[in-house]
Amino acid sequence: GTLNVLQSAVRNNVQAVIHSSSMAVYGLDVTRAPVSEKHPLDPQDMYALSKVQAEELCQWYAEHYGLNVAILRYSGIYGAGKKEGAVAHFVKNATSGAPLEVSRNVLWDIVQVDDVVRANFLAFKKINSLKFAIFNIGSGQSIMVIDLAKKIMRICKSASKMDVKSKKLALRFTYNISKAKKVLGFRPVSIEQGLKRYIKNIV
Repeated sequence: GTLNVLQSAVRNNVQAVIHSSSMAVYGLDVTRAPVSEKHPLDPQDMYALSKVQAEELCQWYAEHYGLNVAILRYSGIYGAGKKEGAVAHFVKNATSGAPLEVSRNVLWDIVQVDDVVRANFLAFKKINSLKFAIFNIGSGQSIMVIDLAKKIMRICKSASKMDVKSKKLALRFTYNISKAKKVLGFRPVSIEQGLKRYIKNIV
């Protein structure tokens, strides 16, 4: 898919492409935190590998065809229209009274979908001056999944119980979004604000 987009851009004299990537390119064994765009890539599954390969294609086309490319590596996205993932699952169960199944030893970054849209718009405005650039797009705030579940239950005023489990492979992921802030002017909402906005719109 990415190759078709890049080839079509060159054939039709399109000057710029914004590519959606993922925090998954960094892998699970994140030893240097917070993770910046310079962190080594370590894809752990085919999805992450496909993202890395797509990024390499983008860089090749930028270098050989002069295409201006911005790569946005999203953290965990939640918000309107997204029915899968931890946040959607927690909100659904918290509002229905069902128990929330929670992983104890997972720390990660999540980003509201409105901020993802905003990041794309900001990148589009700067694209001609970027040439080739990669940006982490997240909230810049790490949160334990168990604390995320508690926060959602509090906002929903839920009486649901938590079923806490320990994952064999713990994830400790803190995102550095300072480059996106400096270059793009990206200013995401806090996790608390994002969750309240999301829950208000669906409850």
